[in-house]
Amino acid sequence: MNKIQRAKPKLIYDNDCSFCRDSVRAIKVIDLWNKLDYVPGPGDLSEMKLEFPNGKSYGGFFAFRQLIWLLPVLYPMLIIFYFPGSSILGPKVYRWVAGRRKCRI
Repeated sequence: MNKIQRAKPKLIYDNDCSFCRDSVRAIKVIDLWNKLDYVPGPGDLSEMKLEFPNGKSYGGFFAFRQLIWLLPVLYPMLIIFYFPGSSILGPKVYRWVAGRRKCRI
């Protein structure tokens, strides 16, 4: 009996950035059902990207917001990522963190 392989969402990250690689390593640990494909992106990637097989794509804060739905271990974070105003504040916090990583952008 053959199992049908379904396309997985792709998590695209800056492989030249140690912070990004460490973040992806942590995500892989909690990806218990292997729901994502991990794709090293170009070194000048300014934010993590999450691309779905249906063509939808999310970046930065909104990529993390989508990750929560894919990784049940993160469900407790839903309240933070969907709290009123989080779609305004979240991208600013993401850019602040991304701007302070110790690798080139």
